[in-house]
Amino acid sequence: MPELSPGMSTPLAALWSHPIHRLLLLAAVAELIMVGLQVLVLCAQMLRMERRRRLRLRLAAALEDALMDAAFSGVERVFWVRLARRWPRDVVRELLSDHLLRASGDYLVGLRAIYRALGFLEEDLGYLRSRIRRRRVLALRHLHRVAGSDEVPALLATRGDEHVVRVMAVQVMARVGSPEDMVGLLRDLRLPQRLMEQPIGGMLHHMPALQLEALLRHWGELVCPAVRRLVLVTAARTTPAACLSTVAVAASSRLPEDRIGAAVAAGLLPPRFGVPWLVELLSDEAWQVRAQAAAALGSSADPLAAAPLETVLGDMEFWVRRNAAEALVRLGADGRRRLITVAARSRSDPGAGSARETLQRLDLWRAGAAG
Repeated sequence: MPELSPGMSTPLAALWSHPIHRLLLLAAVAELIMVGLQVLVLCAQMLRMERRRRLRLRLAAALEDALMDAAFSGVERVFWVRLARRWPRDVVRELLSDHLLRASGDYLVGLRAIYRALGFLEEDLGYLRSRIRRRRVLALRHLHRVAGSDEVPALLATRGDEHVVRVMAVQVMARVGSPEDMVGLLRDLRLPQRLMEQPIGGMLHHMPALQLEALLRHWGELVCPAVRRLVLVTAARTTPAACLSTVAVAASSRLPEDRIGAAVAAGLLPPRFGVPWLVELLSDEAWQVRAQAAAALGSSADPLAAAPLETVLGDMEFWVRRNAAEALVRLGADGRRRLITVAARSRSDPGAGSARETLQRLDLWRAGAAG
């Protein structure tokens, strides 16, 4: 054991003489050293970020004003690219990325040409082939604004990749590819959870009507029922006339997810087309389909939907009864009258309980009784 200096206090000497206490003291010293190293790393990162910020300000002062001229003029573009090569590539890429996010029209086309001339697009395509997922995700974030039809083969090559990479590739493909290319990426994409549907749903929502119509023609090729449902429902919102035949196919599918999609889509169609399908789906064997059909009928504003909904109030499944009761309220005076009539039945009637609960929740039970 090392000798203690004469200046050491007696309590510290006692601690050091005990093996367990000595280990605890060494551990505390090691912890202090680790904290000190972390502080040094944070300081180094702050210095690096400050240096990067200053570089960005200097680059903006030197080249940002000339960027618009370079985007519209081939001669100015060559000169701008030559000057930009003298600066750190990551700082130049950051400047271009900021402008690409805000650009549109011919200015966006010019910025993409500059991006390619500086070799950033080739770097992105190289990252897209990397084994490191973070690099592939970063590449797709860049490609979302700069990719063109020439990059379609690279996007199609992501079909066997991880889910997040495939979803991002689909979002890029929606802008640069054909409907057939979209089907190539969507065909075997699977969405096992509802929380995973938002990126695909958002992408389809912003897709042009003509492209959605072309995608509908390949609807049966999509493997995942959730993807088929998203395509069908989005088409019903965007181009209802084009999805009538697909709704008919989905309504007769053996898969409940397809029939749920048919119910949602039918609720978005004009009543003369949607209501007959919804009334038929009210007798589906899957309660989820019946519940969705009941909810969709409430948005139809069709008086013919009131009687079928009143019948469904006797369903054995709670959510079917609840959706039917709320749908009757949305149908107006006739629907509320029917609901009040059912609510007045025996308390042993499950439909009466659902009717009363809905009326009370919407504060209509007392008004109906008084009337």
